[in-house]
Amino acid sequence: MSWSEIKNLLNNNQGVVAVSVFIFGSILALILTKLKKGKSSKIMTGNIQAGGDVIVADRVVFDQIPIDPESQKTLGEIRVEINGLREKYKPSWKSYKSSTKIESQDFERVKKLIAGGPTNEATKELRVLFYSSSDNVARLQIALTLANWCCLPEDSIDDLITFCDEGMRIADSISSISEKSILLAYKGRFISTKFVSEDEEGAFKIRATNLIGVPLISPEERNNNINRLHGLEKLANDCFTQAEELAIQSNNPKALALIRSLIGEAAGERYIHFNYFGMERAEEEKSLCKRALMSAKEIYSKIGDKLGVAYALHNLANQLRFFGEKEEAIKLTEEVIKIANEYNEQKLLKKAKILRERLIGNKDLDSSHKKS
Repeated sequence: MSWSEIKNLLNNNQGVVAVSVFIFGSILALILTKLKKGKSSKIMTGNIQAGGDVIVADRVVFDQIPIDPESQKTLGEIRVEINGLREKYKPSWKSYKSSTKIESQDFERVKKLIAGGPTNEATKELRVLFYSSSDNVARLQIALTLANWCCLPEDSIDDLITFCDEGMRIADSISSISEKSILLAYKGRFISTKFVSEDEEGAFKIRATNLIGVPLISPEERNNNINRLHGLEKLANDCFTQAEELAIQSNNPKALALIRSLIGEAAGERYIHFNYFGMERAEEEKSLCKRALMSAKEIYSKIGDKLGVAYALHNLANQLRFFGEKEEAIKLTEEVIKIANEYNEQKLLKKAKILRERLIGNKDLDSSHKKS
């Protein structure tokens, strides 16, 4: 039945059709809910990706170390790989340091909130300070922290992107190039998630259409959605590319390593999405994910940042569990827990222990399934 036929039916039978429309809508909502069940929990539940807190004007960001040629070569290879994947998309359905000053009361308050770790109350207070403070250094720090502390799907992707955009504007105004590079990468990460979410929504509409035999999306709308998805993927790719260029420009290997980690996380999420719909591109996303996360680990290792290595290994283990490599993920997580204990890094230790519990639980389930 075409859209024009449906409209004619509605016009000629308004009274009779009213109840039918209501029933149809209820059935459709039920179908969409059933189709989506099990999907979102695979992608979002747990939020156990991890990154160390980045402190403005702190040595965490501003160790000035030339980035070695091998890391730059890997950068080029990863960039080619990302561009190649974007081209294959088919819908499923100067060296600067900041001149920042950190003496303000707002900035000190922000640092105290960060030290207490990510909680709902701390996040709310940081948001209030971001809106109310006139201290751009404090506001830049808040943007970095909120990006790092994000918890999806509870946090709004659009809000997170807005914080990144405002943070980058501030970074430009105070010549904080390293911080801008990191915020660019976070923005790319969030846009990649938006791409997955919108592609998923289109795919479920197609599935529902096939089930009920009534088109839920017009050909024009479908083409517009495809163009929008291409635009989102290009924007995410551009953000990652610009982020890496700024990190290299500022001779900041730690920033580059964090950017690589975010590229890997984004690719891992896209793997889960494409694999769910049985698309060949999933395996290429898996390869990119591993390559980017191992690159991050190597950069941290070369500059002697053992804690950075642990964060990278944690993120890799978190992705391996979705790739069916649970034994490897468990061993990596044990190494992460060892390093986190050594450095008393409680945030990472907590996340690594949660990941270990999930991995062991999944392993036990797999074993019992095989026995039965």
